[in-house]
Amino acid sequence: MGGAVIAVFERGVDWYAFWNTTLYWVTPRDFLTGITKSVFFGGLVTVIGCYNGLASTAAPRGSGVRRPRPSCRSRRASSSPISS
Repeated sequence: MGGAVIAVFERGVDWYAFWNTTLYWVTPRDFLTGITKSVFFGGLVTVIGCYNGLASTAAPRGSGVRRPRPSCRSRRASSSPISS
């Protein structure tokens, strides 16, 4: 719907032509793949968020604080033979 609104009102595309072309090119498989990916990644983000929330400490005080983990960049930088 967002693409249709932008195409019609911002770009001046005919409403019927937009939907006719979209329905011609977008197959049910494309639609179902998009829905499946959205559900999968939404669930993944939810699980990670719940895990991080349950791993926090001290109720409200620790809700944004967790054991700090070094990022890939800092690990790589600290093990570099070039850095002094």
